[in-house]
Amino acid sequence: MAYLYLITRDDDIDYDEYDSCVVCASSPEEAIKIHPSFKVGDPDTLRYAYFDGSWYMVFDGVVDTERAYSNGGWTGDIDSLKVENVGTAQGAYMLGRVICSSFNAG
Repeated sequence: MAYLYLITRDDDIDYDEYDSCVVCASSPEEAIKIHPSFKVGDPDTLRYAYFDGSWYMVFDGVVDTERAYSNGGWTGDIDSLKVENVGTAQGAYMLGRVICSSFNAG
């Protein structure tokens, strides 16, 4: 089943960081591992993968584990995120997508 989750953070949010997003996932555990910057089908979007407590960039499907990228404007402490189920998605094809995100530009 595909659910919509509102993910919010309440740590020290600064300029050029995300404070929340709505994602489609099958569980809260999967939801917190979706970076709010990800846009399916946009070739110019940076993609991040969560691994060993940090977010890493993904290049051509390969995770660059050589260095972390300052979490890409998101928190590195995904266990501190508040996750709330806000509904059911249209279908499984939506899994892994960011529906919307809130970015604090500065």
